[in-house]
Amino acid sequence: MDSYTPPPFPGQPPPPRAPQPASGVATASLVLGILCFVSCGLTAIPAVICGHLALSQIRKGVDAASGNGMAIAGLVVGYFFVLLMGVAIAAGLFMPAFAMVAQRSQDTKAASDLRQVGVACLAYASDHGGKFPTTLEELVPKYLGNEKVLSDLTNPAGRAGGLEYFGGSTSDPWDKILAATTPSRPRQRRIILHVDSSVMVEKRDPPASSGP
Repeated sequence: MDSYTPPPFPGQPPPPRAPQPASGVATASLVLGILCFVSCGLTAIPAVICGHLALSQIRKGVDAASGNGMAIAGLVVGYFFVLLMGVAIAAGLFMPAFAMVAQRSQDTKAASDLRQVGVACLAYASDHGGKFPTTLEELVPKYLGNEKVLSDLTNPAGRAGGLEYFGGSTSDPWDKILAATTPSRPRQRRIILHVDSSVMVEKRDPPASSGP
């Protein structure tokens, strides 16, 4: 037989309501959200799903459950890690493309600088019986007015990693290597300057020992 609870007397406060049990799904959302910190975000999506399910159950009054705060906390942490993982994936997809564009831009600049050096070498040779200079520094400032062109190519901290100069004369075959950049990273291609001042980007991996 059910117990009888008499109504309160006038002016008497109503009896306190029994605390509602926390939603198990809300608790799961919070726990999964916390686990994101130790699982590198692997539990982020389950945390979001449980959080939305818990909020839906609470709004509908399923089993008179509570736990709104836990569900929201699980959602916030879950969505944070979902966003973080999305950024990481996007970076992994686009970084190679960005690196390729940057590499091509650097190759273009190095090729332009080398072409200027080649033209300067030909001008020097015309004044010295067809002989190229012993060192490229001899080109500055008479034949190569922009000294920065040479410093950019020979600076080991720069893109090229350095510059090898082989010298020679205008009587050498046109495709003899007059100068070439030295790669600063594995599999980086050399930029090659020929005796006739033509420039090309090497189409294969740099050889183990470079030379003319």
